Amino acid sequence: MFFGLYVTFPWYDTVLHIGGGAWVALLCVWLYKNEKNPILILGFVALIGVLWEFSEYLFLNDVMAWMFNEKSMPQTISDTLTDLFADLIGGSVFLLLSRIKSQNK
Repeated sequence: MFFGLYVTFPWYDTVLHIGGGAWVALLCVWLYKNEKNPILILGFVALIGVLWEFSEYLFLNDVMAWMFNEKSMPQTISDTLTDLFADLIGGSVFLLLSRIKSQNK
């Protein structure tokens, strides 16, 4: 989309979702300092990922179509599932690294 990054680097979106998943996991750990349940944290990552995909769908299909007077933008279920999977990978990597760090103290 912006600056042609999605065309130039097809993996760009996946990297952003991995980073986003890690960031959301960090936010969850920071907000709930006493909560260490990885299932709860990954559930939070998944929830935010799903909400993001909903907003992306609405933006691409409603706002962009209205702004440019075009039909809705194509989006596949494969893209959505890849994005959600990447969110969970990012969250899992964050949890793994934070667990390793806490064990080395």
